[in-house]
Amino acid sequence: MEKPKIYISGAISNNKHYKRQFKRAERKLKKRGYKVFNPCIVPNIFSYDEFMKIDLAALECCDFVYMLDGWKTSNGAKIEHDRAKELNKYILYEEFLK
Repeated sequence: MEKPKIYISGAISNNKHYKRQFKRAERKLKKRGYKVFNPCIVPNIFSYDEFMKIDLAALECCDFVYMLDGWKTSNGAKIEHDRAKELNKYILYEEFLK
């Protein structure tokens, strides 16, 4: 059986420690057996709208979405959360998986 794919979502623009937070989540999720898409790996050459297109396409290809603490402060993460709900993706919340 193939390992499930999980997309990490959280605040980036208004979070100066986002790289550390996303990397920590990526390590934790890999230890639990997931294949992980960390949106922080996308090179910083795109506009916000282009990033969102890339991120939403990646989210659609994943089985789960993992919402980091503080995601509600991010417009992009809220868009990703809403899209995940529309697609009936399983949504996991960091606050419940500590």
